[in-house]
Amino acid sequence: MAVRVRDVVREVVTEVAPQELPVAEALEAFDDDTIVRRLSHPGRRREPLGFGLGELVVTVTPVLWIVLDELIRKITGQVGKRLSGRWRRKRPPRTIPPLSRAQLELVRRRVLELAPARGVEARQAEALADSLVAHLVLTAGEADGDTPAIDDAAG
Repeated sequence: MAVRVRDVVREVVTEVAPQELPVAEALEAFDDDTIVRRLSHPGRRREPLGFGLGELVVTVTPVLWIVLDELIRKITGQVGKRLSGRWRRKRPPRTIPPLSRAQLELVRRRVLELAPARGVEARQAEALADSLVAHLVLTAGEADGDTPAIDDAAG
């Protein structure tokens, strides 16, 4: 079973950058393409996200959305195939399937590449990458029923 991108973003933001939670929650009103478009080009608008949160500095939320969007497009083969024009139909929220170890490493590496360019300090970027990968591993394990019991982990 796959998990929605927006759910992972909200969980990781809650853990790593709770001050950005109002942004993650406000994004729920938009479809994934709109969210990624708004977060990918922060310099184009006077108001950063267009829904009245004023001067709130948002760094973590865009990194998460952009990295997960890139990953899903790569997995599904939709790289560069964004829908455009007025006749876009609303698609359901994107989901993240269970990921391989190599894909998880790619996610972590990409967060560490993108985060500094978005104003995230090195220590927070590490925490962000670790939290995101942990959430992806745990949600995949829960979905597959592979979460080990406490007795099994002890030994």
